[in-house]
Amino acid sequence: MVGIANWFQNLKLGYKVGVGFTVLFLIFLGVSGILWLYQQKVNRDYNARLEAIYSNILAIEEIRADHIRWKVNLLTNFINEEFAEIKPDESFEKLSRFRTFNSYQISPTLWKQIEGYFKEMNDAVMEIKKAKSPQEAHEAFNRFQSASKKFLWEGLDKFLEEYFNFLSVEQEKVKKEQMYLVVSYILAIILVLLILFSGITFISKRISNEISKIVQASRTIAQGNFRLSLIQHRKDEIGIIFRSLDEIRSSFNELILHTRQIGEEMQPILKAFTELSTEITNKSLNTEQIINEVSNELSVIVSNIEEQTNLLSQLKLAIEEISKTVIKTTDSINISMDKALFAQGMIKDLENASTEIEKIVEFIRSMAEQTNLLAL
Repeated sequence: MVGIANWFQNLKLGYKVGVGFTVLFLIFLGVSGILWLYQQKVNRDYNARLEAIYSNILAIEEIRADHIRWKVNLLTNFINEEFAEIKPDESFEKLSRFRTFNSYQISPTLWKQIEGYFKEMNDAVMEIKKAKSPQEAHEAFNRFQSASKKFLWEGLDKFLEEYFNFLSVEQEKVKKEQMYLVVSYILAIILVLLILFSGITFISKRISNEISKIVQASRTIAQGNFRLSLIQHRKDEIGIIFRSLDEIRSSFNELILHTRQIGEEMQPILKAFTELSTEITNKSLNTEQIINEVSNELSVIVSNIEEQTNLLSQLKLAIEEISKTVIKTTDSINISMDKALFAQGMIKDLENASTEIEKIVEFIRSMAEQTNLLAL
């Protein structure tokens, strides 16, 4: 039984359903076959009983016909006064073979009447045969006629009526048995339908239970529990699904382990990158301080130049008077202006460079933050 249960459990779902319906069909076929064989047996028994009854009825009618022929012969002998040729009737001995039939029996009262009429009739026949005078023979013949009529009409005819009653009873029995067969067929169909419904319910319940296990395992994996044991030795669709879920769980475990290894390998790189970003930030701060100092010095220079310009405007008259001094002073001023413009260009270049450095610092900081997030 355990081997059969394991074999059935490892079958594919379609094969399980097919085996179930095959078993149900075989049960229905077996029940129908048994009922059909029983019906055939009932029909054979019924036909055999009917044939026996009809055969007995024909035999009884033949006995009745023989009795009538015997009576005709006796009447002929009596008319011809051949009393010595008259023979007693043998119908009763023949009729006694049909007193019982299977479980049926002729009414004892009727049988006693037949026996009495037959004895009275044969006694009258023997009196006719032994009569010493025609008058004595006629008197015996009259008694014979009375007894013969009773034997024929109240004996043999009622005997046949009893057999026809047997036939009616048998027919009623057959009708009842046929009704029982119809009821049995209906009950068998209901039983098969109940078994079919129970089988379908059982299969549905088993499938629902297995699917519930699969859903529960899927939810457990979805919640992050990858230590769940999903080992199944079944070879049906349920076993295949569980093995697939176990492979998914193993893949997730391997992915998590691989991610941890990558994180551990990235930690030194992130540390070095963080130190580098810190160093770059410090250097950028130093550069910013230098640029601020240069800007302050340039501002001082510009202020001095403005003051010198004011002085030059005040000394305009003196410059006009002293042309050589003015020309030299003008040349010096031009040179100073060129230097100032050059200094202003340098300041702008430094400001642009400072802006680019700040962008680089921001980029490095964002990279550091993303790296820290990845490390987490």
